[in-house]
This record gives sequence, C-alpha cells and structure tokens, in this order.
Amino acid sequence: IINAETEMKLAHGKGKLLIKAETVGNTIRVSFQDDGPGIAQENMLKLFDPFFTTREIGQGTGLGLSVCHGIIREHNGRIYVESKLGKGATFVVEIPIVVEEKQLGLVKPAVEEPKEVAKGRILVVDDELAVREFLTKLLVGKGHEVDSIDNASDALTKIKNERYSVILLDVKMPGISGIDLYQRVQKIAKSLARRIIFMTGDVMGIDTRDFLSKTGAHYVSKPISVDELVKTINKVLD
Repeated sequence: IINAETEMKLAHGKGKLLIKAETVGNTIRVSFQDDGPGIAQENMLKLFDPFFTTREIGQGTGLGLSVCHGIIREHNGRIYVESKLGKGATFVVEIPIVVEEKQLGLVKPAVEEPKEVAKGRILVVDDELAVREFLTKLLVGKGHEVDSIDNASDALTKIKNERYSVILLDVKMPGISGIDLYQRVQKIAKSLARRIIFMTGDVMGIDTRDFLSKTGAHYVSKPISVDELVKTINKVLD
C-alpha cells in the first residue's frame, strides 16, 4: 500500500488503489491494484530480490517486498505482480486457509518471562538474507556473539568445528531442510540439538506440526516476535 501510494503520487500527484479480498477454493487471495506508472518488464523478476530498488539512494532500502515474499512463502503462500508500463500494477497475495493451532492439538512450549542470563554464541541458519541480517543485528545488540549462514550443509560443517550455545534454525530451506539438520545434529551432539530453536511460518502444516509435537522442540513463529524470541533464547540459555 505504501509503495503504491508513493508511486502514484510521483506519477500524477494522486491515484486510485483498489484492494480486493476473496476466497478461491482453499486459498485467501488479496489483490492491490493501483493506477500508477506500472513496472518495467526488466524489473519484474527482480522485485522480490533483497535490496533491489528503483528509487534514489536514501529513499528506500529495497527490503520491503523481499521480507513480504519471505513471510508469505513461510506460510505456504505466494505473492506475484501483474503490470504493464504506464498502466499501473496489481500485486496479488495468496495464502492457504488453515485451522488454528488449538484445533490441531499442537501445544507450544511454555515461555518464561525474560530475565538476565549469560550471553551466548548463536548460529543463525536461514536462507533469507533479510531475516539473517535482522536477527544478527538484534542479537548482537543483546550482547550475543552471532554467526549466520544461508544453508544447512554449511551450517553442519560449522557445528562440527565450532561451539554454539543456541542455534536458530529455519524449518524450510532448499536442499537439506531444518528438520533434516536437526536429526543430524542429534546424532553428533544431542545436548546441542536440545538448544535448537526452530523458526517457522508453517506450524499449521501437517509435517511441521507433527515434528514439533513429537520432539517438543523449541520454536518461534514467523513473522518473528522479538519478545517471544528473546524469551525463548533466555529459556534455552538458562
């Protein structure tokens, strides 16, 4: 909405934004149609790349659509755009309809109130650059030492050669998944496996739900709540 407002004002000082929500089968679809300047064809495939922006330096970070793409993907959804230069743009978000956690019988591990604990060395494993940068900045600000990596294979190598207090692990990644990495860590360091905190937007998915329920593993839901994350890390470090 903010992007549409900015582009329409730049194009002709005003504009019209049509927001439409509908149910299509087992999917909720929300579309945002503007009458702005549209998007050049060569930019269409780069819109959701981290740090991509067509604006002047200082007028945008290029992270907004990338973060949206990551969050929506974690919810098993998708976001795409339809546009022709000079004829506006329509962004479409589609997310599957699921039942609530309570209905699924998934009991989330209790999280205690935050308290002062020893600082730790934390490994962040997530294929989304924006997520890694956000978590690194947050955790370093809390006094932790942080390493970050974008895939489970390289993470396993670091785990074998380094010592970590906590691992923040994305459930769904290309190649080796977070669950696969957890199972491998269990074989080489069971105590460290108990200090893995999963990050997921897929607690409603059957496989993820069953895994978390059976293992009792710590997890935080995406989009990540800073308070919930800090409390969970404190609990693991305590």
